[in-house]
Amino acid sequence: VKSVCESATMEVQYTNSWASMDLEKSTAEALIADGCVLISQHADTVGAATACEAAGVPIVGYNVSMIATAPNTALTSASINWGPYYTYAVKAVMDGEKIDTDWCKGYSEGADCITELNKNTIAEGTEEKVAEVEQGIKDGTIHVFDTSKFTVDGSSLEDLIESNEDYKKYADYVSDGYYHESEAASAPSFDIKIDGIE
Repeated sequence: VKSVCESATMEVQYTNSWASMDLEKSTAEALIADGCVLISQHADTVGAATACEAAGVPIVGYNVSMIATAPNTALTSASINWGPYYTYAVKAVMDGEKIDTDWCKGYSEGADCITELNKNTIAEGTEEKVAEVEQGIKDGTIHVFDTSKFTVDGSSLEDLIESNEDYKKYADYVSDGYYHESEAASAPSFDIKIDGIE
């Protein structure tokens, strides 16, 4: 978002549930009432998309396309493609090999993706920019957790690792200018509160 709107900030609310339609809807409504102009969800119902469609606020959904629920406001959805993992796991079983408990794959292997872009809601040039960014993520020229793009309490993550005992645990994750999320372990490890996110 900051690549197109430097002043953007983020407000995060937790529902503490993967599938509570009413709670997801009311949480999205509260964020909209608080002035949020774009909603992104990481939960499994259409509750947030329903709230966004009613309020005319764009939404990035999760797991499945939200276009049918929010035809005038859904942009796309972050999604996981389990196909590469299932192929890997079945092949491991067939070959008598142990299934890795820390299987870490992403965009370049097709394990992460976004659903189709809603041509009724996206701005001109979005398809081309998305294709450019996807290619950059795949070929390693763009890193989602680029440490030059954020600060923590006004400092770089690298400086905090060097100077603050609380951040030393991240030393193995940060190198080459980015945080290596999901490269060494499948469980998310990035739990840092970066500046601009409340």
